[in-house]
Amino acid sequence: MRDDECLALSGQALYTTDLAARAPVVMFLRSPYPASAIQSVDCSAARLLDGVLGVFDSASLGHPVMPLPNPGILALPDPMHLLLADKQASYLGQPVVAIVARNTWIAQDAAEAIMIDYAPNEASTDEGGVAPHARFVFGDHQAAAASAATQPGAIEVNISHEQPRVAPFAMEPRAIVAQWDEDSGRLICHAATQAPARARDHIAQVCGLVVDQVHVLCVQVGGAYGAKASLAPEELLVALIAKQMRCTVRWCATRSEEFLSAPQGRGASMKARLIADTQGQLKSLQATLDFELGGWWPYSAYVPARNAARILPGPYLIQALDVQANIRSSTRAATSIYRGAGRPEAALLMEALLDKAARAIGCDPLDIRRRNLIPAEQMPFTTLAGQVLDSGNYRAMLEQAAREFDYEARRSQQDQRRAQGEVVGLGIAMYVEPCGQGHETASIRWLNAHTIEVCTGAPDQGQGHASLFAGIVARELEVDPALIRVLPGDSDRMPQGIGALASRSAAIGGSAVLQAAREIKGLQRAGQTWPMEVTVRYEAPMEAWSAGCVMIQVAIERSTGELHIEAIQWVDDCGRMLDEPSALGQLQGGLAQGLGQALFERVVYDESGQLLSGSLMDYCVPRATDVPVARISSLGSSTQANLLGVKGVGEAGCIGVPAALLNAAQDAIAPWCDIDLQFPLSCEQLWRVIHSPERG
Repeated sequence: MRDDECLALSGQALYTTDLAARAPVVMFLRSPYPASAIQSVDCSAARLLDGVLGVFDSASLGHPVMPLPNPGILALPDPMHLLLADKQASYLGQPVVAIVARNTWIAQDAAEAIMIDYAPNEASTDEGGVAPHARFVFGDHQAAAASAATQPGAIEVNISHEQPRVAPFAMEPRAIVAQWDEDSGRLICHAATQAPARARDHIAQVCGLVVDQVHVLCVQVGGAYGAKASLAPEELLVALIAKQMRCTVRWCATRSEEFLSAPQGRGASMKARLIADTQGQLKSLQATLDFELGGWWPYSAYVPARNAARILPGPYLIQALDVQANIRSSTRAATSIYRGAGRPEAALLMEALLDKAARAIGCDPLDIRRRNLIPAEQMPFTTLAGQVLDSGNYRAMLEQAAREFDYEARRSQQDQRRAQGEVVGLGIAMYVEPCGQGHETASIRWLNAHTIEVCTGAPDQGQGHASLFAGIVARELEVDPALIRVLPGDSDRMPQGIGALASRSAAIGGSAVLQAAREIKGLQRAGQTWPMEVTVRYEAPMEAWSAGCVMIQVAIERSTGELHIEAIQWVDDCGRMLDEPSALGQLQGGLAQGLGQALFERVVYDESGQLLSGSLMDYCVPRATDVPVARISSLGSSTQANLLGVKGVGEAGCIGVPAALLNAAQDAIAPWCDIDLQFPLSCEQLWRVIHSPERG
């Protein structure tokens, strides 16, 4: 068991909300409307309450705005989102007033004393215009379509899929403790963040400080999944209030606030057309991907749309490609990167199209993949979207998964079970996964014979970075791992860094640690002794691409529509596996979240834009008994994309598992109809399909 797991299970782990427990609390009074003019705000009664230390509206804080989204991803008109609504509330749950009080109960009393005169607009969750985001066009689609049309048996298949929003469900909600230190003139912030350096920069920007005046630290993060990659308005407001009041304040979101206002995941509408010839060779793919970004745009808001567009057509050869990704605003909570960030959308779309094409041609889903996978001898391979797939043997992964799954026997058994009236389906999904670009930083301080400190820009949210990075250093320096102390998430110790996101921590963060260890070793060889210190910035020469194949068997009860997963076989290529138990844990954890999206989870708003799934009474997450254990094997391929030869592993379960599960369910209902099933695969949806009067 890892050290961080031991601390968490024994109750010794230190989370953000464990800090400054006696400090004043910040509470936010939020807009109850998705879109509303604000005609007046009266805080006078609240300010008079005993124990209320401050009440702030947008004007009293100088109308602060959100930092801009990542400028390196997309050139669009700069959106301006106020941290506190002023004359207009633009999304449901937007903070309007910030209250500072000695405790939560006083803050609640103050919130009830505040009078806000709203003039609600006609609610529309689709009010934002569509903006072109990314487009990849290669080949002659008209020629491909015309050629296919002249061939007897050539087919065209179409699919439409709605990706419901999902709520990242971290063990610890968003939280921050902000302290103004008068002696140093610095703002010290403990925040549950995946990117401490970025958090520092954004806090400095909002507070009108230089970056050296802000110190960000994160202890145990308690889960993140992308939702903590960018600071939200609330965290930035807490930092600004601490600076303005010259004191320490704290905030931790309630679970209800998380459902209402935390950045959510997914939320895309996808349509696609695939053309194949009589032999099942893929000719043309056209897709339109519409992503809803919500009422404010986090730093990484554009990433899912860009990833989904550039990943298609996945691991397959194709002659023509036309993929259009669009983004739009809305009056809902923001959407941002969520475990997979566009990768699951691309895999699901492509794999569902392949199964549909196989049914139309009359071939097995396994065979159509065999005919179209990129050959290993063509690696590295540049796709039509301009992406360089560094390495991988996709055909070997497919064949290994088929053997270990006993695919042919299961197909034969499926025919027998169907003849007996059972509803049984098999699903296959291949996937590719880009695993981070750019740089990361690391520092090693060999202090004495008993202590080596390792600092990194990639903090830990439960992945086991401490043991991973310690192992890298220990192997390189040939020392006992017990001597090594990993210090993640401190912007003073590691002032630069991208953070822990996009499956980049081991590949890029680990490579930075290895490079630092090699430089320490060089100092040793040169005769230097204690103390020794190096700091490095490692730049990855290219992007590593993980890959894999998932096969799933399901059975659906006729009487209830309940779906049962009978078997999962999974072959994954994460390159060199540094720590097998941690890697397998990451795969299994991703599987749990992938199943959650496919079977249970859906954020629901009504026609007026009000949230209907604002608690665990209405939003279902998988329980331990809902998550089967997959049989997982590895077929790693070497890569030159980083010093360690590793690829990402943490997001794979959210990519391949939902796509394979959807295909298994579609295969199960194939005798009844060929409608496009939607997530979540609820009992009601499946029961209605099985009992549809339109059964063929």
